[in-house]
Amino acid sequence: MKSYPRGVARWLRLVAQTAIFVGFSAGVVLLMLWLAGKFEPKVPAASLPLEETSAPLGQVAVVQALRLPRVETAVGTIRAAHETRV
Repeated sequence: MKSYPRGVARWLRLVAQTAIFVGFSAGVVLLMLWLAGKFEPKVPAASLPLEETSAPLGQVAVVQALRLPRVETAVGTIRAAHETRV
């Protein structure tokens, strides 16, 4: 094992730790970019022709809006808002 003077050894250790930190940071950034899809080619919006669509076949259902309370109170206990009993 090669022996370095004290100041050089400290400097080499600092450079090595900095290189490891920068390497791991670059790896994390590259991994995040890869997971976000930055290295995949994107499909331009004008490249695909739009198809004409018609209404789907089948039965039509009536939709009714319901108003439900956003806050429910339970005095003295913590219970589920909706329970199922068997």
